Amino acid sequence: MNEPLHLKYRPQQFKDVFQPHIIRALTNAIKNDRVPPTTIFCGWSGVGKTTIARIYAMSMNCENRGKDMEPCLKCKSCKSIINNSSIDVTEINSSSKTGINDVREEIEQTVNLSPMPGPYHIYVLDESHKLSSSAQNALLKLLEEPPKHARFILCTTEVESIITTIQNRSHIYNFQRAKKDDIVNNLKNICEKEGWTYEDEALDMIALASQGSPRNSVKMLDQLCADEIKVKDVETILGVSLRGLSLDILGFAINGKVAELLRVVDTINSEGKNLVLVLSQLCSDFENIIRLKCGLTVEAAPETLSELEDYASEIPKGVLVKAAKTLVDLQKSIVYRNISQDLVLEAGLIELASVLKKDRAG
Repeated sequence: MNEPLHLKYRPQQFKDVFQPHIIRALTNAIKNDRVPPTTIFCGWSGVGKTTIARIYAMSMNCENRGKDMEPCLKCKSCKSIINNSSIDVTEINSSSKTGINDVREEIEQTVNLSPMPGPYHIYVLDESHKLSSSAQNALLKLLEEPPKHARFILCTTEVESIITTIQNRSHIYNFQRAKKDDIVNNLKNICEKEGWTYEDEALDMIALASQGSPRNSVKMLDQLCADEIKVKDVETILGVSLRGLSLDILGFAINGKVAELLRVVDTINSEGKNLVLVLSQLCSDFENIIRLKCGLTVEAAPETLSELEDYASEIPKGVLVKAAKTLVDLQKSIVYRNISQDLVLEAGLIELASVLKKDRAG
C-alpha cells in the first residue's frame, strides 16, 4: 500500500519547513540550552505546527545533532521518534482526549519518570484548544512546577481558547502561512522524486488553492492520482478555477458589465467552483496588477501577463488601491456560512465594478 504523500514527504529537519523566524528562535533555544518548559505553536491549519514540534523534540534529544541544531535522523532517539516508538516523546491528540482523566493518564503518570536515552521527556499536545477547562487547569498545575526534564509543546489553531494562565507561562510562536513560491517549489520537488511531469500553471493553482498550507497542497497533489499534473485535472478534480475566470471577472468589472458579472456567479455554482478560491485568484491577479503598476516583475504565462499588463496600464494606481480594498472586504465577508455566499459575491462584484468604472471615468 502506497503511503499518502503528505506523510511520505513530511519534513524531518528544520531546513525543510517554511517558518524561518520560528526556526531561528527554536534552534537558538536548543543551542544555548534555554528550551522553555512550555511552548505554544499557534496558527493556520496545515502550516507545520505539529511537524515542527516533532523536529524540535528530535533536536532536543538527538545524540549527534549538527552545529545548526538539525537532528541527525540516525541515532537511537531520532529513529524512535520517526518510528513513533519513543518513550521520551509523547504525542497526545487533544481532539479525542479532552478530559481531566486523559491528562492524568497521559501525563501525570509518566511526567516524573526519568527520560531515556534523551535528556528531555517531551509532551506534544495537538489540537490543545479542545482540552476541557478542567483538563487545562490540571495541565496548569503541571506547568507551574514541572520536573526539570519535562517539556510541553501545545499546538493549536485557536490560541484564544487556551486559558490565560497557561499562555502566561508559555513561549508563544505564531506560524505564518507559507509563501506561494515555497509551496510550488515543494510540489515540484515531490513531482520530480515521484517521476511525475507537471504543468507549471497546475502547480500554481494548487498552491493558491491550499491557502498557504503546505500539507493541504500536498494532499491536493495526491488527490489527483496522476503521474501527469495538468491544469484541466486540477480544475475538474479539485474544483479549482482557471485564472481565465478571474480575468473575465476583471474585464467585466472594468467595463461595468454587471449582468455578465452575475452570470459569472451562476457559472461558478453550476460548475462546482469554490467561491473562496475564485476570490483568492482574483486577489492574486489584483496583486500582480498593482506590482506591474509599480514597475515590479510578475511571473505568469505570456498571454496572462499581457492581459495583466493591459489592465495595469488602463487603471490608475489610486483606483487599483480602492478596488483592492473592496476585494479584501468581500473576501472577509464570504467566509460567513450563515448568510448567502451568492448574495455577498454578487453585491461585492457589483461594488467592484462601480469602483473601477466610476473612478476611472472621474
